[in-house]
Amino acid sequence: MGLLAAGMCLEQFPVRHAGSPLSEMRRMGLKADDFPDSFRAVVIDRENMKPLGAFGGLLWVAGGAVVADGSLIGDVIVVDGTRLRAGERVAVGRLGGEGRRLGARAMVRRLIEAGMIRTYWHVESTVCLEGESAKDGEWEGRYTGEHVYFTSGRETGRFAFTVHVAADGRVAVTGR
Repeated sequence: MGLLAAGMCLEQFPVRHAGSPLSEMRRMGLKADDFPDSFRAVVIDRENMKPLGAFGGLLWVAGGAVVADGSLIGDVIVVDGTRLRAGERVAVGRLGGEGRRLGARAMVRRLIEAGMIRTYWHVESTVCLEGESAKDGEWEGRYTGEHVYFTSGRETGRFAFTVHVAADGRVAVTGR
């Protein structure tokens, strides 16, 4: 996807269905009809739970359900960043103590890669962190990108949103 010119992004990364929570759930034989719309946060029992995919320990399988590591983030409402209207703001969840320790930028990337902030519908996206600011314990990242999906043929769509992490760890996404 040749969307973004080199040097215009502080960070650029792909997000692909092939490594999504949905594809990982299906690979593990878990019932998964569609992308989850939320994740419950729990205390992780590493002896009785399995990590789900390569999401930095964010997602785990517990008794056939996919859950979030409560030390990283509390209960999560999935936000579709491709469909947010300009000015529309949606709360995602609240970073836990370990999530705040890891830092807002790193955690937001994990949220995007884990599909908690969705950046594609069917196939993949390229995500660009255009800019960021931090002040008084708060962080804001401005993201743009392009995603690939199919209707009667291959289509692409652009998206733009801002992720705000408050000093108390609350995470919200605003369309732009």
